[in-house]
Amino acid sequence: MKRLSEIEPFKNAKFFVKFTKSEYVDDLLNGELFMNPLSIFIKQEIESKQRGQGDKYEGAHVFRVTNIKIIDPETEQVIATAKQGIVQENYGGAEDTPIFCFTVFSAKDFEVIDQDDDSISIKLNIEEEDKKNFLDNFGDKAVILPFNFVELLSEDANNNGHTYVIKQVKYDDYEKGINSEHKKLFDEGSFDIVFWKDSFFEFQREARFAIFDLPTKQSSKFKMRNLRSYCGVLDAKKFFDDYYVKIGFKKMH
Repeated sequence: MKRLSEIEPFKNAKFFVKFTKSEYVDDLLNGELFMNPLSIFIKQEIESKQRGQGDKYEGAHVFRVTNIKIIDPETEQVIATAKQGIVQENYGGAEDTPIFCFTVFSAKDFEVIDQDDDSISIKLNIEEEDKKNFLDNFGDKAVILPFNFVELLSEDANNNGHTYVIKQVKYDDYEKGINSEHKKLFDEGSFDIVFWKDSFFEFQREARFAIFDLPTKQSSKFKMRNLRSYCGVLDAKKFFDDYYVKIGFKKMH
């Protein structure tokens, strides 16, 4: 089956979806974006001992090391060894950054199911394991956000005078050792640390709206414009199994 990414005008198309619980849908449609500081996701994995939504390495520079030796600084004697381990470096306060998360499906995630001179119909087609991970770890509703959601959110954040970034998460395999790009950004104190995650979470296809001038240890809400007339709402399972989009072509005269 042809993918939407194979059709030149649509190869960079993006589709924004927020998976959430039924009880939070009205708030989202009213433009109230529920935001958690990174510390909540860190705590979630530590307490549940399960990786899914929670991630104990949020806001950290993480890499694996091998052949470890721990040396007593006074005697310079080796007091412990290990074949391998994880090094975690953190910024002070990064865990207090509030974020709103949403999913970005790319053109390659959609297959073309019908095409003619006037329109093209596409359907989401991703790995079954990815579907299962979404359904197991996120809410029962899929809120289909407007195609210009990022622009609308940016405008409202600017109007509120916030220091913020909206960006897709970059996934890195923490088992492979130091990523020189990430290390450089970490040493420079870059905001990008909020947008790194282990490749374990790559199925999430996550983007984040992070506000840097409102550090907090509690959940909060960001009020943007009302989204009710822009969005569609489906059961998450129905979204993965049945959702399709028909795109009409504008005729040139």
